[in-house]
Parts: sequence; C-alpha cells; structure tokens
Amino acid sequence: MQGDADQSNEHVVRVFAPPVGECAGENSWENAVKALAGRLKPRLGDAVRFETVHLFSKQFFEHPEVMAMVQNGEAAAPIVTLNGELLQSGGKLSERKIREALEVALAAERPGGVHADGAARSGGERPGGANNTQRTQGA
Repeated sequence: MQGDADQSNEHVVRVFAPPVGECAGENSWENAVKALAGRLKPRLGDAVRFETVHLFSKQFFEHPEVMAMVQNGEAAAPIVTLNGELLQSGGKLSERKIREALEVALAAERPGGVHADGAARSGGERPGGANNTQRTQGA
C-alpha cells in the first residue's frame, strides 16, 4: 500500500468497518474511533488524524488496496491502516498497537529518533529500558 500522510506530516489512521445497524445504539465503530482519538490525540498531538470509513461506501472505493484485501479474503473488519499501510485486520481495535505505530512514525520525524516522552530509543525498546522487569530476592 502507498502511504498517504499529507504534506504537512499529518499521520492518518483509518478504520474500515461496517456501517452502523439501526439497533447498534452507541456501540458503533465511529464512537470507538472517536474514543480512541480522544485518548491518543492529547498524547500524540495534532499530527495525527483518525477517520472511520464504512465498508462499501463511496469513500471505501477510494482505497483500492483495502478493497482488494477484502475481496481476496486477506483482511477482515475492522481494517486499520496508518498512512495507507495495513496495521490491523479483524478483532477489536488495538489501542496499544495503533499507539505504538504512531509513536514510531512520529519518532522518525524527530531529530535523533526522540520519542514523544523525550527518550531516545531504537527498535522496539519501550520506556523504562529493554529489561523493564523487577526481580525480587527471596528470604
């Protein structure tokens, strides 16, 4: 898939999911994406945009790479992309996976790969260092 972050270095998370049924009430993909954006945008800033795209809507057909994955059975809803690249297919939205992918994308733009929390890290290293476990001593 081609990346689709726009020229202002905005990162786009798209969630491709079925439209809401009449009996869904508040349980909709739009509400789930809004809640996710509400939790992540304060931490990650305005360089991130979240969108919900209904499967088989006009907007869905503007993404032939996602359409092909659905037609070929290679992806199941919800399908999550970051800058046009497949991030997740099926199951529940993984806030951790989306956040970590966004942090990597944002860190790549910072000098020296400095993360949002100010720590310089490489690869999959997490805050607190590579070995973030505590050992206890027996009596």
